[in-house]
Amino acid sequence: MFIYDVDKNGVLAFSSRVEANEARLEPGFWRLTNVREAQPGSRAVRAASQSIPSNLDDRTASERFNNPQAIAVWRLPETIKNTEKAGFSSVPFQLRLHQILATPVLFAAMSVLAAAFSLRLMRLGGLAGLAGAGVALGFAFFFFNELCGALGKAGVLTPAVAAWTPPVVALLAGLTLLCYTEDG
Repeated sequence: MFIYDVDKNGVLAFSSRVEANEARLEPGFWRLTNVREAQPGSRAVRAASQSIPSNLDDRTASERFNNPQAIAVWRLPETIKNTEKAGFSSVPFQLRLHQILATPVLFAAMSVLAAAFSLRLMRLGGLAGLAGAGVALGFAFFFFNELCGALGKAGVLTPAVAAWTPPVVALLAGLTLLCYTEDG
Protein backbone atom coordinates (compact mmCIF):
# COMPACT_ATOMS: atom_id res chain seq x y z
CA MET A 1 0.00 0.00 0.00
CA PHE A 2 1.15 3.50 -0.74
CA ILE A 3 0.04 5.89 1.97
CA TYR A 4 -0.34 9.59 1.26
CA ASP A 5 -1.06 12.53 3.53
CA VAL A 6 -3.09 15.55 2.44
CA ASP A 7 -1.51 18.89 3.30
CA LYS A 8 -3.47 22.08 4.09
CA ASN A 9 -3.49 23.02 0.36
CA GLY A 10 -5.14 19.74 -0.54
CA VAL A 11 -2.02 18.31 -2.22
CA LEU A 12 -1.13 14.66 -1.70
CA ALA A 13 2.31 14.00 -0.20
CA PHE A 14 3.81 10.51 -0.09
CA SER A 15 4.01 9.27 3.49
CA SER A 16 5.02 5.60 3.45
CA ARG A 17 4.93 2.31 1.63
CA VAL A 18 3.58 -0.74 3.42
CA GLU A 19 4.17 -4.30 2.20
CA ALA A 20 2.53 -7.33 3.78
CA ASN A 21 2.26 -11.05 3.10
CA GLU A 22 -1.47 -10.93 3.78
CA ALA A 23 -4.10 -8.21 4.01
CA ARG A 24 -7.62 -8.82 5.30
CA LEU A 25 -10.40 -6.28 5.06
CA GLU A 26 -12.17 -6.07 8.42
CA PRO A 27 -15.02 -3.66 9.22
CA GLY A 28 -13.33 -0.24 9.35
CA PHE A 29 -9.70 -1.27 8.77
CA TRP A 30 -7.20 -3.47 6.93
CA ARG A 31 -5.45 -6.10 9.08
CA LEU A 32 -1.96 -6.72 7.71
CA THR A 33 0.32 -9.59 8.75
CA ASN A 34 4.09 -9.92 8.35
CA VAL A 35 4.44 -6.21 7.57
CA ARG A 36 7.34 -4.16 6.25
CA GLU A 37 6.88 -0.36 6.28
CA ALA A 38 9.25 2.05 4.58
CA GLN A 39 9.17 5.82 5.00
CA PRO A 40 11.16 8.28 2.90
CA GLY A 41 14.66 8.82 4.24
CA SER A 42 14.58 5.98 6.79
CA ARG A 43 15.06 2.24 6.88
CA ALA A 44 12.22 -0.23 6.56
CA VAL A 45 10.60 -1.37 9.79
CA ARG A 46 9.20 -4.89 10.19
CA ALA A 47 6.20 -5.85 12.33
CA ALA A 48 4.18 -9.02 12.88
CA SER A 49 0.88 -7.20 12.28
CA GLN A 50 -0.50 -3.75 11.65
CA SER A 51 -3.95 -2.18 11.23
CA ILE A 52 -4.68 0.59 8.74
CA PRO A 53 -8.02 2.43 8.95
CA SER A 54 -10.27 2.24 5.88
CA ASN A 55 -13.77 3.26 4.87
CA LEU A 56 -13.95 0.44 2.32
CA ASP A 57 -16.43 -2.36 3.04
CA ASP A 58 -16.72 -5.90 1.65
CA ARG A 59 -19.49 -5.15 -0.83
CA THR A 60 -17.77 -2.07 -2.29
CA ALA A 61 -14.47 -3.93 -2.57
CA SER A 62 -16.13 -6.86 -4.33
CA GLU A 63 -17.92 -4.59 -6.81
CA ARG A 64 -14.87 -2.44 -7.45
CA PHE A 65 -12.13 -5.04 -7.78
CA ASN A 66 -13.86 -8.10 -9.30
CA ASN A 67 -13.97 -7.40 -13.01
CA PRO A 68 -15.84 -10.16 -14.91
CA GLN A 69 -13.72 -9.42 -18.03
CA ALA A 70 -10.55 -10.31 -16.10
CA ILE A 71 -11.66 -13.81 -15.09
CA ALA A 72 -10.88 -16.74 -17.35
CA VAL A 73 -13.92 -18.43 -18.89
CA TRP A 74 -13.23 -21.79 -17.25
CA ARG A 75 -13.13 -20.09 -13.80
CA LEU A 76 -16.44 -18.24 -14.22
CA PRO A 77 -18.73 -21.04 -12.92
CA GLU A 78 -16.62 -21.38 -9.77
CA THR A 79 -16.53 -17.60 -9.34
CA ILE A 80 -20.32 -17.45 -9.69
CA LYS A 81 -20.74 -20.09 -6.97
CA ASN A 82 -18.23 -18.44 -4.63
CA THR A 83 -19.75 -14.98 -5.14
CA GLU A 84 -23.25 -16.25 -4.36
CA LYS A 85 -21.94 -18.18 -1.36
CA ALA A 86 -20.39 -14.96 -0.03
CA GLY A 87 -23.77 -13.24 -0.36
CA PHE A 88 -22.92 -10.93 -3.25
CA SER A 89 -24.61 -10.55 -6.63
CA SER A 90 -23.17 -12.84 -9.29
CA VAL A 91 -25.15 -11.23 -12.13
CA PRO A 92 -22.11 -9.61 -13.85
CA PHE A 93 -20.29 -12.96 -13.86
CA GLN A 94 -23.36 -14.85 -15.14
CA LEU A 95 -23.83 -12.24 -17.86
CA ARG A 96 -20.19 -12.57 -18.93
CA LEU A 97 -20.45 -16.38 -19.04
CA HIS A 98 -23.58 -16.26 -21.20
CA GLN A 99 -22.02 -13.63 -23.48
CA ILE A 100 -19.02 -15.89 -24.05
CA LEU A 101 -21.28 -18.89 -24.71
CA ALA A 102 -23.33 -16.81 -27.19
CA THR A 103 -20.25 -15.66 -29.13
CA PRO A 104 -20.45 -18.43 -31.81
CA VAL A 105 -24.06 -17.45 -32.52
CA LEU A 106 -22.95 -13.82 -32.74
CA PHE A 107 -20.21 -14.71 -35.24
CA ALA A 108 -22.68 -16.73 -37.32
CA ALA A 109 -25.10 -13.79 -37.28
CA MET A 110 -22.41 -11.38 -38.44
CA SER A 111 -21.45 -13.77 -41.26
CA VAL A 112 -25.06 -14.11 -42.42
CA LEU A 113 -25.54 -10.33 -42.29
CA ALA A 114 -22.33 -9.82 -44.27
CA ALA A 115 -23.51 -12.32 -46.86
CA ALA A 116 -26.87 -10.59 -47.16
CA PHE A 117 -25.22 -7.23 -47.76
CA SER A 118 -22.57 -8.52 -50.16
CA LEU A 119 -24.70 -10.66 -52.49
CA ARG A 120 -26.29 -7.80 -54.38
CA LEU A 121 -25.00 -7.50 -57.91
CA MET A 122 -23.04 -4.39 -58.87
CA ARG A 123 -25.00 -3.90 -62.06
CA LEU A 124 -28.22 -3.38 -60.09
CA GLY A 125 -26.78 -0.19 -58.55
CA GLY A 126 -27.54 1.31 -55.17
CA LEU A 127 -24.35 0.01 -53.58
CA ALA A 128 -23.72 3.23 -51.63
CA GLY A 129 -27.14 3.00 -50.02
CA LEU A 130 -26.59 -0.68 -49.30
CA ALA A 131 -23.22 0.05 -47.67
CA GLY A 132 -24.78 2.84 -45.63
CA ALA A 133 -27.59 0.52 -44.52
CA GLY A 134 -25.02 -2.09 -43.50
CA VAL A 135 -23.10 0.43 -41.39
CA ALA A 136 -26.33 1.72 -39.83
CA LEU A 137 -27.43 -1.83 -39.02
CA GLY A 138 -24.02 -2.49 -37.44
CA PHE A 139 -24.38 0.56 -35.20
CA ALA A 140 -27.95 -0.39 -34.33
CA PHE A 141 -26.86 -3.91 -33.40
CA PHE A 142 -23.98 -2.58 -31.29
CA PHE A 143 -26.36 -0.24 -29.45
CA PHE A 144 -28.87 -3.05 -28.92
CA ASN A 145 -26.13 -5.37 -27.61
CA GLU A 146 -24.87 -2.73 -25.16
CA LEU A 147 -28.41 -1.89 -24.05
CA CYS A 148 -29.20 -5.55 -23.33
CA GLY A 149 -25.89 -5.86 -21.43
CA ALA A 150 -26.71 -2.80 -19.31
CA LEU A 151 -30.22 -4.07 -18.61
CA GLY A 152 -28.74 -7.44 -17.66
CA LYS A 153 -26.24 -5.88 -15.25
CA ALA A 154 -29.01 -3.79 -13.70
CA GLY A 155 -31.14 -6.89 -13.14
CA VAL A 156 -33.96 -5.80 -15.45
CA LEU A 157 -33.28 -8.77 -17.74
CA THR A 158 -31.94 -12.13 -16.66
CA PRO A 159 -28.29 -12.69 -17.66
CA ALA A 160 -29.26 -15.42 -20.14
CA VAL A 161 -31.85 -13.24 -21.89
CA ALA A 162 -29.53 -10.22 -21.92
CA ALA A 163 -26.66 -12.19 -23.45
CA TRP A 164 -28.52 -14.39 -25.93
CA THR A 165 -31.12 -11.94 -27.29
CA PRO A 166 -28.80 -9.73 -29.42
CA PRO A 167 -27.05 -12.60 -31.26
CA VAL A 168 -30.30 -14.48 -31.87
CA VAL A 169 -32.10 -11.34 -33.10
CA ALA A 170 -29.14 -10.50 -35.36
CA LEU A 171 -29.07 -14.06 -36.73
CA LEU A 172 -32.81 -14.04 -37.43
CA ALA A 173 -32.59 -10.58 -39.02
CA GLY A 174 -29.67 -11.72 -41.15
CA LEU A 175 -31.48 -14.85 -42.30
CA THR A 176 -34.59 -12.81 -43.10
CA LEU A 177 -32.58 -10.26 -45.06
CA LEU A 178 -30.65 -13.02 -46.84
CA CYS A 179 -33.85 -14.82 -47.85
CA TYR A 180 -35.41 -11.56 -49.01
CA THR A 181 -32.30 -10.67 -51.06
CA GLU A 182 -32.04 -14.10 -52.65
CA ASP A 183 -35.73 -14.51 -53.44
CA GLY A 184 -35.98 -10.95 -54.71
